[in-house]
Amino acid sequence: MAKIVAKRRGQETYYYYHAAHRVKLSPSDRGGKGPGSGPSRVVSEDIYLGTAAAVLKAVREGPKKVAPRAFGLVMAAHAIVEEIGVREIVDELIPRKGTGLSVGTYIALAVVAKVAAGGTSWRGFGAWVEKTTLARVLNLPRPLLDSQNFWDAFDRILPEAAHRKSQAGRQEPVLDDEIVLKMEERIVQRMLERNPIDLSTLLLDYTNFFTYAAAENPSRLLRAGHNKAGRHEKRQVSLALVATRQMALPLLHLTYPGNWNDHQAFPEVLVRLVERLEAVAGPAERKLVFDRGQNSAKNLRLLAAAQLKAVGGLVVSQHRDLLKLPVRESPETIGDLRVLRTEKKVYGGFDAAVVILYSEKLARKQHLVFDQALRRLQAQMRRTYQTHREDEPEALLDALQRTHEHSRLRSYLDWDFRPDGTLALRRNPEAWRLKQLEFGKRLLFSTQKDLSTQEIVTLYNQDKQQIESDFHLIKSPDILRFSPMRHFTDTKIRLYGFVCVIALMVFKLMQFRTRELQISPDALVSELSDIQEIVLIYSVSRAHRTLSDCSTIQQRLLDIFDLKRFLPAD
Repeated sequence: MAKIVAKRRGQETYYYYHAAHRVKLSPSDRGGKGPGSGPSRVVSEDIYLGTAAAVLKAVREGPKKVAPRAFGLVMAAHAIVEEIGVREIVDELIPRKGTGLSVGTYIALAVVAKVAAGGTSWRGFGAWVEKTTLARVLNLPRPLLDSQNFWDAFDRILPEAAHRKSQAGRQEPVLDDEIVLKMEERIVQRMLERNPIDLSTLLLDYTNFFTYAAAENPSRLLRAGHNKAGRHEKRQVSLALVATRQMALPLLHLTYPGNWNDHQAFPEVLVRLVERLEAVAGPAERKLVFDRGQNSAKNLRLLAAAQLKAVGGLVVSQHRDLLKLPVRESPETIGDLRVLRTEKKVYGGFDAAVVILYSEKLARKQHLVFDQALRRLQAQMRRTYQTHREDEPEALLDALQRTHEHSRLRSYLDWDFRPDGTLALRRNPEAWRLKQLEFGKRLLFSTQKDLSTQEIVTLYNQDKQQIESDFHLIKSPDILRFSPMRHFTDTKIRLYGFVCVIALMVFKLMQFRTRELQISPDALVSELSDIQEIVLIYSVSRAHRTLSDCSTIQQRLLDIFDLKRFLPAD
């Protein structure tokens, strides 16, 4: 608690600022009632302010203006961007031409902005920078920060005219953004030099982003496809991401057409991944964890040729022989899962260890969901019958067949007419028996047969989820925010994807630096955002800069990222 205290001495009254708070005798002592308990003492602070006349004079001569500037989050992101060499690496590959800011500077600024203010557009970039400490630290002139400067910088990396010429006459777009891959490769290499990461296990997954691009837009990346956000009517672009098991740091990304499925993109990703690993790590035995969408004999042959082992999932309905094994009676458990291990040749004869998982809770849920869906189909068939029963027999039959055929559950429901002409519905007994075998079961496999059962389950059920967390970050409206994507040509879309993935790398490194604080991504952003630089302007020629009051955790963040070095000496 703080207050102003008046003290009388003779005929004069003097004023003091008095504050008192309680601190623990031992910061590491968690006490018996939680983190805030334990022995403590009261610490007080008294600051002499002077007489009433002196206080009045200080107020009158105080700053004429107080201007806050975004500091903590912006400069923490800038510190990591400088550490992994984004600006200098891009400038080595795209030399400066003429005066003004370099291409690497624009890319570095774009990455910082994506971390610190994900919704900022290039059009509003200059106004945003002026409200941050970046403008002072990097001496950024406002006229060089409008949207056209960013478009020009992007065009220096991937010239749009040259790209369109190279794509003319091709049935499918060719992923020819070699310069983007080279920039990413060198940044990854720099990141690994400063943060030694185990690359023996890698995670692969895919996502997509819908856009508001018009149908007549000539982009060959923006295509209609199955959208993960359910916006199937919009054109979309897809993103493949390979990340490390440790920290889930991005190792490789590719943007590809929105109408490609995961299985179609896999060979291209694998070729690029092999090249990336050779460049940044050299040969070694590694394994790649991916989901069922990439399973095929061709893709497993490609993995074997690349000397990569596979850890993935099998489609349950395609392995009836495994479903008949007595996993429910298995004595082996992992958590609340029953586990049974066996071996089988999968996808063209690859020897693999197979782990069958059974969850009673999942079985009940799947049974309930399936039963409800089947009842909905039955109700729909009855409504169709009621609607068309007065029609001609051929029209009634045709309406019922259409309703039945359009359902994904059609093989589980048989229908016919009773002698009196009413509709008869019944479950297909054989299809129902086979479906019951699937409930509660999941099938995992590994072509590295010496992996333990626990390791296979952990890799697929837990570690693979890390890359899903990366996608949550990159799609978050409050952190990296891929959408809305304000780019509608292929070259700009690819470079925007590159900026977003490097921003993801920067943010993941920020999380890694602060792992001891055990705070969530949202809390990290919030705490850093609350650290502001306060500019006290006394006159045209006199100003003083200081930081806003910082909590204990914010003081820790200042030290972790060494942010005080960005404050001027005055």
